[in-house]
Amino acid sequence: MSNSNRATITTQDGRAIGYVEGKTFFKSVRGSVHFFRKFKGIAVDTFSVEQARQAGAVKIVITDQETGCQYRTTIAHLRAVGRPVDFGYNPQLFLSFSGWVKTRKGEIPAEQIAFWEGV
Repeated sequence: MSNSNRATITTQDGRAIGYVEGKTFFKSVRGSVHFFRKFKGIAVDTFSVEQARQAGAVKIVITDQETGCQYRTTIAHLRAVGRPVDFGYNPQLFLSFSGWVKTRKGEIPAEQIAFWEGV
């Protein structure tokens, strides 16, 4: 898919933080800075999630730039189970690590395995 089919996703102040391609919102962060070690999870800006949903996303994939691990969930799951938090930046939805499907660098995501098993 070419970049022309991507929708850029921003924070409320207009800073680009990711993109939607197909039905997935992709975001790349440094886990040591952006993941919550004390609370053991990941928080995502609610404005960005809504913007991604409006651009057609139903899934979220967050890549940790430091480890290459990817964390996947659906927007519906994040909105249903995620807890609203605000640490002084923007409102966010927090989801513990157990609510994300983690794929380590080099592993095949479970959704791809399920697809091929059905063929």
